[in-house]
Amino acid sequence: MTNKKIMFPSEGQVEVWTEEFESKPTEDEIVIKTQYSIISSGTELACLAGLESSWAAFPFNPGYSAVGTVEEKGSGISDFEVGDTVFFYGAHSAYSVINPDKTLCVKVSDGIRGEHVPFLRIATIAMAALRISDIELGDFVAVVGQGMVGNLAAQLASLQGGEVVAFDLDAQRLEQSRSCGIRHTESFDHKDLTAVVKSITHGAMFSTFIEATGISKVAEKGLELIGQNGELVLLGTPRAEHSTDLTPALRKVHLRSTNVAIKGAHEWVYPVKEIPFAKHSFVRNTKIAMNLIRDGKLKIEPLLSHVVKPEGAKEAYEGLRTKTGGYTGVVVDWND
Repeated sequence: MTNKKIMFPSEGQVEVWTEEFESKPTEDEIVIKTQYSIISSGTELACLAGLESSWAAFPFNPGYSAVGTVEEKGSGISDFEVGDTVFFYGAHSAYSVINPDKTLCVKVSDGIRGEHVPFLRIATIAMAALRISDIELGDFVAVVGQGMVGNLAAQLASLQGGEVVAFDLDAQRLEQSRSCGIRHTESFDHKDLTAVVKSITHGAMFSTFIEATGISKVAEKGLELIGQNGELVLLGTPRAEHSTDLTPALRKVHLRSTNVAIKGAHEWVYPVKEIPFAKHSFVRNTKIAMNLIRDGKLKIEPLLSHVVKPEGAKEAYEGLRTKTGGYTGVVVDWND
């Protein structure tokens, strides 16, 4: 059997490699034939640029969200059967062998399109911002950055009862947000952004400011737009260097008149499996997101810009990097 996978052999290089694949699962493993995987642009473009070399050394097989069919299973597997359709944390590869006790794997509910299933991982990444926040019904919430993660964070904040304002510099992304039901959308490059926010929030400013770009300067600007006792939630991973005077930011946190909290929202603060000692887990978040997508409450179709074969991956990564050609949500089709 021949396996095919997307590889980053070196910085900036995207190729499709083939290899011989022998499906011999151990008693605790299953073999999955991939149907679709999704490109997570923020993380994968950082890996392609060599910014995550501590865990993504070249040559590197990217990707971490896929849907497929169980082809074989080991003798010790009881939760899955051959023929099951499963969502799993898998790379861009035609076949994967995983241990479901060590890698997230969940059966897919009926009623969800295959191309939409890999968005579950993006949704649970976004959900981390909601889990860590104090958003309550009627709170004004900003979400800056309307890529896939930011868009889904804005949708989830709305479902939680927040009055959400979605910000971006890209008009097309703001249009996608409106297509997903986000009523307030604004460009983040207004000359007087404070005045715009005061007008929208009736002077209250934001209770929660979700930073979904990973750009430190955006987080710094966000501190100016948060009201008393509000919170800055860092959903995007900061990567680029940013030099600034930290004292004004620390005063916003320290002084009683502002008292802003800064919170990290990285998904790995939660356990993978559902356990009695933790309310939230990767599995629980995934099941919740699956139900929201199935019921049409979490909009995916406006985000799905391209479905490509593996051979189209190089062009897709370039489109995501340069933000040309309308690239937003790119799903790789591994079906024969």
